[in-house]
Amino acid sequence: MIEKITALKKEYPGTLVNMNSDAIRFPSMPASEQICAREGPAESMPETDSRMRWTALPDIEKMPDRPRERPLDIHSRAAEADRFLMDPANGVLQVDQAARHYFSALLGSRSRELITYGCVVAGKLLRGDGADELLPALESFYHDRFGVFMNSPSDSEKVRVGAIEFWYLMNVNALAYAVIRAGMNGNDYVSELFRNSMDRIAVMARDVGHDFNHQGYRFAEGAPYTNEDFYRQPDSLAGYSYLMLAAHEMFGDRRYLDESLGAMERYLEFDSNPWYEIPNGAMGSLAAARLSALGYSVDVEKALSYVFDANTGSMVLGEWGGRPVDGLMVGWRGRSRAEAISSVYSMESMVALPYVLPIARYEPRFARAIGKYALNVMANIRLFYPDFLPEDHQSRPDLHPSIPYERLMREYEGKSPYATGDSAGHRSVYGGGYALWWDAVVESTCDDFILRLDTTKTDFMKEAAYPTYLYYNPWQDERCVTLDVGSVRSDLYELTSHSCISQGVSGKVNLRLQPRDAIVVAVVPSEGKVKARGRVLEINGIAVDYRWDGGVERW
Repeated sequence: MIEKITALKKEYPGTLVNMNSDAIRFPSMPASEQICAREGPAESMPETDSRMRWTALPDIEKMPDRPRERPLDIHSRAAEADRFLMDPANGVLQVDQAARHYFSALLGSRSRELITYGCVVAGKLLRGDGADELLPALESFYHDRFGVFMNSPSDSEKVRVGAIEFWYLMNVNALAYAVIRAGMNGNDYVSELFRNSMDRIAVMARDVGHDFNHQGYRFAEGAPYTNEDFYRQPDSLAGYSYLMLAAHEMFGDRRYLDESLGAMERYLEFDSNPWYEIPNGAMGSLAAARLSALGYSVDVEKALSYVFDANTGSMVLGEWGGRPVDGLMVGWRGRSRAEAISSVYSMESMVALPYVLPIARYEPRFARAIGKYALNVMANIRLFYPDFLPEDHQSRPDLHPSIPYERLMREYEGKSPYATGDSAGHRSVYGGGYALWWDAVVESTCDDFILRLDTTKTDFMKEAAYPTYLYYNPWQDERCVTLDVGSVRSDLYELTSHSCISQGVSGKVNLRLQPRDAIVVAVVPSEGKVKARGRVLEINGIAVDYRWDGGVERW
């Protein structure tokens, strides 16, 4: 690949950085520094000032580089949750007379909600689990009368007037999209239902003048509603932009793209953070990065700053009762800031990571910030699980430990923190289901505090993509981790330096990570056909680097 990328320098001389390919080297690692069993030389980043490559997000910078506790073992947690959820004896899985499968939102409830079904089923599909028997139920959340996917099935009395809050509307349609893209791509009927839903939501957006500063919408009346001012949800513009971009990517209709761009422009024009519920902002940040990668002028940094905002947004920092809470997310804007930051919620704390991880592939300058956030939130998410809190710091320690509490309070009756729920269910299936998503995108390495984060799996809008992983090193010294690239000979392309760092490798390859640094590594075919299309570097017609600067390997 080195020769092929170098050849592009001659083809596009005005865009390339003058680097001497003779500088390429593959340094070996002294035995005293090895962490992993080595098979071949360790591939490292250029020894340059890494700060030049990063765009910092201020509130993530306030987090510790390395959290106090190691990341939660999400694989065992997800496996336990999956076994519990799929066992009908536990009362979460429900099967109706038509053999359609649903999941309760909370332990002990009998609700049938897309917010739960979508996160559980998409999570199982992302993990590669068999889920064929679960898929037919998705159609039941589509309402022929209103032409849209809603949170409750069409036979539910809850939706008789078609009223739904905006954040629910955007979130459940995004979950329907995730299920379709992860497991139902060949189902033309369900795809058409999704298209109908996007068309109806677009009509709704025009009905409200693309102003989502309301609580929700009554489809039966064709009008928005707001019960109290503090329920207004202007950040739904971000979720809407994501859905319209998803529809454009799925169906190729330019009208959806125009809707997405217009909504994103309005969203990023707010003088202050319009946050109401974090799923909107998380989806919107991925939409912003995708639009930017497609060549549109979008302020991705501002979109991410709305997500990772500990001053007026959803995120919290610091400690509660001596336990770190960095990266956890509050439930909603609340009646006041004091009310909002008095609790964090498991769903909101788990939903953001799957949406922001793919941004590191489109915008590698944020890789360090995203990696640091991921490490902290994966360590601190343990506070929602009963086995990590004293029994007198939780409301129902007797319930199954695989399902997290819905809510973590800063303080309750002198105990801090305190885990509970907003209702009698206490434990959140609609939040805990995201453990399955985390399980699909997070892999441990030989270092407890260095994770391999998959940047492609939860990017449901992507075209074909090569395996691309984010690694963040929180330590003050160099570390080495192992990447198994498989049996087929491959090259490793590193996105933050726009460099080919290894050629013709197979099996296990060691990667050297600089202190407090991050890399994003794509595993691409050796001897692939390399082509530059504007600022996009493609290999065999598949985009690898959306921010290619024309440079060659910097070794």
